[in-house]
Amino acid sequence: LIKDYVEARGGKRVIRRILVANNGLAAVRFIRRLREWSFKNFGTETALHFICMATPEDVGANAEYFRLADEYVLVEGGSNKNNYAKVDLIVSTAVNVKADAVWPGWGHASENPNLPFSLRDAGITFLGPPGEAMDAVGDKINANLLAQSVGVNVIPWSGSGLKSDSVKLSDDLISQATLKDLDALKAAAPKVGYPMMIKASEGGGGKGIRMVKNLEEAIIGFDQVQKEVVGSPIFIQKLGINARHLEVQVVADEYGEAITLYGRDCSVQRRHQKLFEEGPVTICSQDLCGELEKGAARLAKFVGYRSAGTVEYLYSVDTKEYSFLEVNPRLQVEHPVTEGITGVCVPAVQLNVGMGIPLHRIPDIRTFYGFDADGSDKIDFENTTPKKPSNHTVAARITAENIDDGFKPTSGAIHEFFYRPVSGVAASFSVSTKGGVHQFADSQFGHLFSSAATREEAIKQLIVAVRDLTIRGEIANNLPALSYILESDAFRTDTHHTGWLDGLIASNTPMVPEVPNVTAVVCGSVIITQELFQSNKAVCLEELGRGVVPDSMTNAFSRHKFDLIFRDVKYPIQTSAGNPLDAGSLSLVNVMINGCCQQAKVITMFDNGLKVLYNGKAHVCYSERTATGLKVVVDGKICFFPDDTDPTALQTVSAGKLVSYLVEDGDVVQPGQAYAEIEVMKTIVPLLALNGPGKVTLLKTPGVPLDAGDMLAKLELADGAEVKVATPFTGTVDPIMTAVPKTLAELTAACQMVMDGYSPLGDATDCLAELLKLEAAPEEVAAALCALIASYIEVETLFDEAPTYMDAVLELREANKADLAKVAAYALSHTQIAAKNAMMMSMMASLKSAEDLTDFIESLAKLANFTDVEYAEVAQKAKELLFGIDQSQRMQLGKARSSTAGGGGMGSPKGSFSSIASFDSDEGQFDDPVLKPSAKRASTLREAQGIPSIDVESIFNSEDASGQAAAVKAYFDLFGVNNAIQNSQGTIKMQYGNGASAFVVPMLEMVPEILRKVESEGVLTRVSFLVPRDEDCGEAEVQKLMAAETEALSSGELLKVSFTLLEEKSKPIHMTYCKKLGFAEDSKFRDVEPVMALQMELDRLCNFSATKLSESGSNAAEGTPDYRMTVFYAAEKSDAAPSSRVALDSRVFARAVVYNPSCCLVGKGKGGLSKGKGISSSGSGGLRRNSSFSSANSLTDVMNDDPEKVPATNVLVDMMRNVELTGGERKTAWNYMFVNLVSVTAEGSLDQAEETVRLFVKQYLPELCRLKVSWVEVKAGSGRVIAYNPAGNRFKVERYMDDEMSGEAEQPYPVLNRIQRKQMVAQKTGSTYVYDFVDLFHDRVAEEDPLALTSTVSEEDHPFKATELVLNAEGNLEASTRPAGNNDVGMVAFRCWMRTPECRSGREFILVGSDLSHQSGSFSPREDIVYYKALEVARNEGIPSVYISANSGARIGLNEEAKQSIQVAWAVASDPSKGFKYLYYTEADYKKLEGNLFCEKITDEGETRYRIVDIYGGCGVECLQGSGMIAQQTSAAYDDTFTLSYITGRSVGIGAYISRLSQRVIQHCDAPLILTGAAALNKVLGRQVYASNAQIGGPKVMFNNGVTHQVVRSDAEGCASILRWLSYIPASRACSLPIYPSSDPVDRPVDWAPGAGPYDPRCLLQGGEVDGFARLGFFDSGSWTECLGDWGKTVVTGRARLGGLPCGVVAVETRTQERTVPADPGFPGATVQVMQQAGNVWFPDSAYKTANSINDFNREGLPLFIFANWRGFAGGQRDMFDEVLKYGSYIVDALRAYKQPVFVYLPTGAELRGGAWVVIDPTINPDMMRMYAADTAKGNVLEPEGIVEIKFRKADLLKAMKRLDPVYAKLEGAEAKAREKLLLPIYTQIAVKFASLHDTPGVMKHKGVISEVVPWKDSRVFFYKALRRRLAEVDVAKELGGMNPSLSKEQIAALMETELKEPLEDLATGVCTMEDLRIAKVAKSVHSQYVTEQVAKMPVEAVIAGLLKDRTAAELVALLPK
Repeated sequence: LIKDYVEARGGKRVIRRILVANNGLAAVRFIRRLREWSFKNFGTETALHFICMATPEDVGANAEYFRLADEYVLVEGGSNKNNYAKVDLIVSTAVNVKADAVWPGWGHASENPNLPFSLRDAGITFLGPPGEAMDAVGDKINANLLAQSVGVNVIPWSGSGLKSDSVKLSDDLISQATLKDLDALKAAAPKVGYPMMIKASEGGGGKGIRMVKNLEEAIIGFDQVQKEVVGSPIFIQKLGINARHLEVQVVADEYGEAITLYGRDCSVQRRHQKLFEEGPVTICSQDLCGELEKGAARLAKFVGYRSAGTVEYLYSVDTKEYSFLEVNPRLQVEHPVTEGITGVCVPAVQLNVGMGIPLHRIPDIRTFYGFDADGSDKIDFENTTPKKPSNHTVAARITAENIDDGFKPTSGAIHEFFYRPVSGVAASFSVSTKGGVHQFADSQFGHLFSSAATREEAIKQLIVAVRDLTIRGEIANNLPALSYILESDAFRTDTHHTGWLDGLIASNTPMVPEVPNVTAVVCGSVIITQELFQSNKAVCLEELGRGVVPDSMTNAFSRHKFDLIFRDVKYPIQTSAGNPLDAGSLSLVNVMINGCCQQAKVITMFDNGLKVLYNGKAHVCYSERTATGLKVVVDGKICFFPDDTDPTALQTVSAGKLVSYLVEDGDVVQPGQAYAEIEVMKTIVPLLALNGPGKVTLLKTPGVPLDAGDMLAKLELADGAEVKVATPFTGTVDPIMTAVPKTLAELTAACQMVMDGYSPLGDATDCLAELLKLEAAPEEVAAALCALIASYIEVETLFDEAPTYMDAVLELREANKADLAKVAAYALSHTQIAAKNAMMMSMMASLKSAEDLTDFIESLAKLANFTDVEYAEVAQKAKELLFGIDQSQRMQLGKARSSTAGGGGMGSPKGSFSSIASFDSDEGQFDDPVLKPSAKRASTLREAQGIPSIDVESIFNSEDASGQAAAVKAYFDLFGVNNAIQNSQGTIKMQYGNGASAFVVPMLEMVPEILRKVESEGVLTRVSFLVPRDEDCGEAEVQKLMAAETEALSSGELLKVSFTLLEEKSKPIHMTYCKKLGFAEDSKFRDVEPVMALQMELDRLCNFSATKLSESGSNAAEGTPDYRMTVFYAAEKSDAAPSSRVALDSRVFARAVVYNPSCCLVGKGKGGLSKGKGISSSGSGGLRRNSSFSSANSLTDVMNDDPEKVPATNVLVDMMRNVELTGGERKTAWNYMFVNLVSVTAEGSLDQAEETVRLFVKQYLPELCRLKVSWVEVKAGSGRVIAYNPAGNRFKVERYMDDEMSGEAEQPYPVLNRIQRKQMVAQKTGSTYVYDFVDLFHDRVAEEDPLALTSTVSEEDHPFKATELVLNAEGNLEASTRPAGNNDVGMVAFRCWMRTPECRSGREFILVGSDLSHQSGSFSPREDIVYYKALEVARNEGIPSVYISANSGARIGLNEEAKQSIQVAWAVASDPSKGFKYLYYTEADYKKLEGNLFCEKITDEGETRYRIVDIYGGCGVECLQGSGMIAQQTSAAYDDTFTLSYITGRSVGIGAYISRLSQRVIQHCDAPLILTGAAALNKVLGRQVYASNAQIGGPKVMFNNGVTHQVVRSDAEGCASILRWLSYIPASRACSLPIYPSSDPVDRPVDWAPGAGPYDPRCLLQGGEVDGFARLGFFDSGSWTECLGDWGKTVVTGRARLGGLPCGVVAVETRTQERTVPADPGFPGATVQVMQQAGNVWFPDSAYKTANSINDFNREGLPLFIFANWRGFAGGQRDMFDEVLKYGSYIVDALRAYKQPVFVYLPTGAELRGGAWVVIDPTINPDMMRMYAADTAKGNVLEPEGIVEIKFRKADLLKAMKRLDPVYAKLEGAEAKAREKLLLPIYTQIAVKFASLHDTPGVMKHKGVISEVVPWKDSRVFFYKALRRRLAEVDVAKELGGMNPSLSKEQIAALMETELKEPLEDLATGVCTMEDLRIAKVAKSVHSQYVTEQVAKMPVEAVIAGLLKDRTAAELVALLPK
């Protein structure tokens, strides 16, 4: 086709294969245009074959041209000198691909004449000008000279006036026009004039060209041009001011013909880089245009030009003159403008010319000139006028340039590219979506061409096209600038010029409407929030998947805090998401800028963009992270948020190549100075220092490629250097809030988002406030609130109940493994607990009345049970609300009591209480649990307390004597005072206590006279005055009166003077003045009725500064109430507190006065009052998990009676509630409860009070301990019952008579003494004071004292006694009777003796413990010695040792004296920040400290100094040495005796080591066992990894890894566990096993038996339930104690008793177990490992556990039972790697050394096979081990199925079949095969059965591998007898072996069978002991035999010498035989 085309048009060459030696937009445009041409001419696009060159960068950027090409050749990447500009590479590639032609495009090698020359030599057509023409005009200097030579005007330049008659210019002519160096520049510049252009003749495309305004700029520009176009000649040219850039498109053929295709206007330029082109030219006349075109044609013909080219001119609008500029000997990028106005396809013309077709035969040219396209006639081009342009075309270049950074080129990926076609606009792009622009590519990647009938229409079309073009990615683009230019007046009116755009840029004219700062910051903040949300959520889920608990910062992916720098201003930002920021979801984001809330609604689009609705406008936002910051595109406008960078770092923000440094290494660089040049997309860009001055250190080598963000140099900033830093934003912005939801559903959803951990509004409570304002149905709002509270409870209950946050999350993860997003959601919700709590408090505050609370009681009860400190405020509020409900119920109970009592009597209310008062606690600390009193609601308070109105008028109306008396009596009835009224001379008097009377005085003036009279009588010590309150009598008047009377009263007997000011409808005012205070008012008596103050014994609080917290009445509406209560908070007075106190003494005192004893007393004492009716409840409640704040008690339960419980309505329970309500938030350690039963006088009431107190402290012990209640006192008549709890974990109850206490009522409560303060220290650490452990053991042992069962035991005969052991002067421990707490060392030791059921004669153990109150329990050498010596005693005596491990590791300390005097030698005396040289002492200080340190004497700064070398004081390495000593002692003690450690409080460092070395560990559930604390580890790791010490060494770690044997919940339980453990152990090393009395008969059968399938092995040992009935197991009932329960779970170990005899036990777990190895958050990537461990198999951990337990049992002297049921050892790769072989061998080692009887028993259904049998076979220790099997047990090497596979194979089966099956025996062939198939399964079963018959107990017994077959049911009695027999045999054998070591085993056995047979049987049955005379006789005999044998071996002389030594003659005679 092409050949025919060429021949038909007179061409010479066929071109089909074309090598495109270009890339980017040029290649795309060429291929597409020629394919269009091909299809137009040949009907196919494949007529031409395009081969492209491609670099790795182009391929990686998904370049469009690469996709379009038919064939490609990969070439070297990097700069274009390596590829597209490399002539040799282009030519060789063209040759290799057999190209017919090469198209060079523009740029690269397109203007290098070597390319056409080389291609011509290779016989390949160049689709461009010949080399000669290119050489002539391609050089700008030559072009100017040639233009001048053909009569074309040339602008003034360095070669002005020079001409040539020949195309070949002489060197001299050229030299005259060029500038060789700066000197030539300086000489030529004045002739040309400024401003001017410096140009490289070989430059182009904006490269190699600079505009300069003066000589200084010219020198710099000259240097830059030289570097951009290396080796190119340079010339200068006058800059045309306000000129237009016009150019003419020329095409020429090889036949000497040249024509023009009209011109183009390219005047909109930036730095001579064109942005817009348009045509035809409209700025000048058509005649001038014709002149330009003719001049261009003349020049082309003159130089012999061929192909397409451009001649450029400058046109002055002002002068209407033009001048030649240059020739571009190539096709230009803007050639489509010419195509748009002429219809000529210029690339096709290039192809036609290349084929040798004359111009007049090219169809497009002929059509342009009005000729037939296919014609062949010649055209006279010079005299023929072409078609006029029918339209106007405007083109816009799309570039990857950042218009906000000086149009700097950018590179990177393109994420979104979308061009929306616009009518009349053509587009060409070199990129697409998923593509990019790489750093070596041209910055232009697109071109838009708009064609229309007029220029105006074309511009409008182009504006639409630019706006509709979407380009998003890492690159920037110039679309905003294009829009600005197109819409500018200068462009639209065609009044612009070449310098116009540069002028705009220079003047900083904004081309793009700036995004407002706040809008940009909000959008940037939203994007960062979304990024953080997604990334943190992903991290959270990933970590949860690995089993790592994410830290709170990761979980809090809805709230963030960061700084954002925008336009050099740093904004402090806090953001919170209103709901999840997931794709497609509508979210709300709160952006706080300096505390000002800006709200935005956000939709995350699926292309990761954000639609941000802010301030009434939607913004489309996309973001891109760069090396130097965040780039955000807001509505197409780039907003850059730089990182807060290092001011000393000099970095590049663009990728490119380092060209050169402009400074030398070590030079000083100034701010704004250019320090380097880089090449970015073929453009040299200078880099400027932002900061300085500073000395520069260069880091790179010129020529290296650069990535954005690479550091090129480092500045060492000088003092006072300018540092460019962002200015902090200190202003404010107007809040922008979205519309608050209005509907119930919307508001509920918003509130739920808060509960989910988000923030839908600025304040978390705003949405709730709106919800509460809704005028919706109350039940709907209540339902919404209930749902919100339920949501809170659902999440937070998990975190409250879990010990730590980590535990809660891991438990959640375990329960939701398939839905980790739920776990993350719960964790997120919990991280925002503060906002959730605020909402909960607001919700509860909205509940104003009891009616409001009806729907919330159950939820409030759950909230009240929250105990973690995080929920204190919420729980407190819930309790207050519940208390209010409870108070109303009490009033109803009062009515019920009134009805049941029949009216009358004390506590029978006569009035009624018809309504329930509302209550409110919004006003801070409340005075009353129901109501806060205030003046305006005093009457409401009175009603709420059940106090009727006081008849004030009658009280003071002396005219009505009877009425006054009745009113006064009614007043005192309120306080249980029923004495007779006295009237003395018109003054009413009421006695309310011994020496206490009240006077009713109508006027204050009467008081002094009464005081005089009282003083004179000398009877009263307290007086009280009831005075009417009015304007003449108020608080001020009382104060004034007492001030006047102070002196007179000071010498009298009165101790207290009180005033009660009464006024109608007002709360009484009570004021009390005390003599101790100089008759100043005592604040603790303020507002306390003087009668009640006496009844509550408030005088006893005199050592404290007390503040009343609350007061409450009972349930009486009038008359005497049941009781009154007041709660005080008291702190010790400063003068009472010791100056060096350990802890401040602060307490809560709850004081109650009870008028109705039935409200307090329960049970029935000796002759006392029975419990009153109406005070029981259906449940006792309790403040934890079963709340006593629940108001579920109904009136139907009023009559219930339970004498063994204290009901929830009891005053003691009420007081306990009040202590929690009022004191819950106060950190107190010793709280007191006091009850005065004022109306009780009966003799038996004290017994009943004691019974009540005992029941109360027992029933509510956990609550009382939690509330730190240490004292409960009930006064009944003249006696008192006191329960006190000094150690914080148990109460002692005692009773006293007041006379015994020497007036206890007058004795003040003492402040904490030294011991109590120490107890506080221990309790605050979660432990018990070390001396109080003795009391814990004391009480626990007493509970099981065997003597107490039959008689009363005195204290002298108490079953537990402890004697403290104290170091004496010799350094040994000796007994001491010093008082507790007098230790001066932090380690305390005791010798403890106790009488126990198993040791009735008593046993001893050594108790040693760390004292947390002394140096935090740390270890120094003194503590080490005490510990060492204590264990030494235990080792020497062979008695157990117990260590109470509560410590803080080795002690550290500095020489405090030396610290006070250190001096510092500063490096720079005037500037300490420069550091220091050394530390020293002055001579005077050195002399004081000499001996404590070593110093070097020096002279410095004119003085003698002692430079410190060594400081000897303090605590350090000596503590470590001591730690090694006690570690050794602990290890040795484990071998010699029983050692056990109890971990309480905490155990750290060496404390943890010696605890582990004791091998037996009991751990408190809240006490970590650690080497290093969490805080210290976090510092080492540099981040918050561990939340608590429990995460490192809590029971979940230590119990799971086998360090801890048992876990307990309290120290009391810990002591009980210690004692239980000791009960299994012999009293000492030399003692026999302790026998615990057991009621479980040894001869009973074993009831429990396993069924089919796996079972719990513990049931074998202790029994279990079968079909709902309890069945007994092997050991004594209740004697089994498991240890190491969470480690090695396929084996169960522990201790139990058989017939009272203690035994060690090893059993086998038959069920599959899970082993979990937690993921350590300290190691990134750590993953939780969960391994399934099959039952009946030994794994590495369970094998190690077995060996360890056996070693423990052996050292404890226990016989051992192994209930064997193993199929073998796990042998997988992991197990072998984890050393299962080693740990299995440890079992053999442990059994071989066992010194007590060992019974290996295969219980019913068990099997023992392979290696499992090997490690427990009796031959390992034949002296001690015996093996037995139940009648259903099995044992062999393999299972029967395995044996059959090896020993009964198919051939054997077929033989058996042939022998046993006559039918099969006769068959052959296929029939036999069919019979085989039918019968083989049956015969396989037969084989298995046959093999299993080799596994039976009978076989084992027959082969002698077991001793006996013991049926499971009979095993208990059998093994009891066997155990007794074996113990007897072992004891006797040890005895005989000790007496005669030479006896062989056989000899000992023979003696047992003969002489010792009968005593051995008696010993085994318990008839005799080892002291039996028969045994002693044999022992003596064998010992004599041994002595005789030994003496016989000795020389006679030695024997005689031995006899004579130290013996008298008489003694020798006595030795002679009688």
